[in-house]
Amino acid sequence: MGNQKRTKRHHYVPDFYLRHFLDDRDHLWIYDKRAEDIEASIRFSDPSNVGLQGNIYSVRKEDGTYDDRIDEWLQGVENKAAPIHRKLISGLMVDGQEKADYSVFLSSLATRTPAILNRVAELHGAYIQNRTNKILADEQRFRQEIQSFKESPFCADPNNFDVDAIAEFLKNRRYKLRINQRAGLMAFQVTDKLTDKFFDMSWSLYESQNSRFITSDNPLVQTFVGTASRSEQIARPIEVATLPLSPSVMLEMKWESTESGMVRRRDKDVAGLYNSMRAANAEQFVFASRRDAAIAALVQKYRHHRMEIDLSKFGPTEDFAPMEVARKL
Repeated sequence: MGNQKRTKRHHYVPDFYLRHFLDDRDHLWIYDKRAEDIEASIRFSDPSNVGLQGNIYSVRKEDGTYDDRIDEWLQGVENKAAPIHRKLISGLMVDGQEKADYSVFLSSLATRTPAILNRVAELHGAYIQNRTNKILADEQRFRQEIQSFKESPFCADPNNFDVDAIAEFLKNRRYKLRINQRAGLMAFQVTDKLTDKFFDMSWSLYESQNSRFITSDNPLVQTFVGTASRSEQIARPIEVATLPLSPSVMLEMKWESTESGMVRRRDKDVAGLYNSMRAANAEQFVFASRRDAAIAALVQKYRHHRMEIDLSKFGPTEDFAPMEVARKL
């Protein structure tokens, strides 16, 4: 019965969040990094129709119904975060339970976007390729794996199977590995750890009086700054996390900070830096409270840039075949 009321329209950027970036006509302006002509592709829309993807957080079960627990959890997180978000925009700092609830929201933003899901899916692909390369390097193990596959129900014709041709095909990487985006849902396994991290950091609010902040389909950006010993990095990563709360207010989180409450910054370069970070880390869309040629130029500058993730722990990336994350396989 509950499955009949479900919705497949899952917002990877919350509707309530984007509504704080509307212009005076209640329009949200959208810039598409993948467009050939970004200036010509600029459009406006209502946030209810932006930042969403069908069933991005649901897994279809064998009986045809969907497991919607992730989306239901996200809706609960957003309901608690929305009034706290408004309080932060007004310049009031939060602590205690409100800081804890908003930290959960921050951890959801750090795991729910297509940029994050796609990169985590690529990590899964790198693991698969690393395992494949290790099997290929051991001929006995490779032939054992092939024999197991031939005996499995996934092998259509066990009698028409050229082992040497398959080995050559794999060793020369004559394929593209397509990974289901849902493999990226493993990112949600770290939300508890991220929540603790954000809660323990020092929060500051910055108000830009001369420039306007933009946001994106990957709005929370974590940045490594400075250097530290390996033991310090393991114990407490040296990072700064930023989230634009509105066109005029930015939330910045550090491990140590002497600033608290609302700090007004007049330097337009500060907004420029934050906006560049949003454009660079966006997967496809940048959102703003206005149509602006300068924003279009910024999006164009970072058109081929995306949030990166380190795959090197699975071996030299030049030993991997090309990978593609797909919504459906």
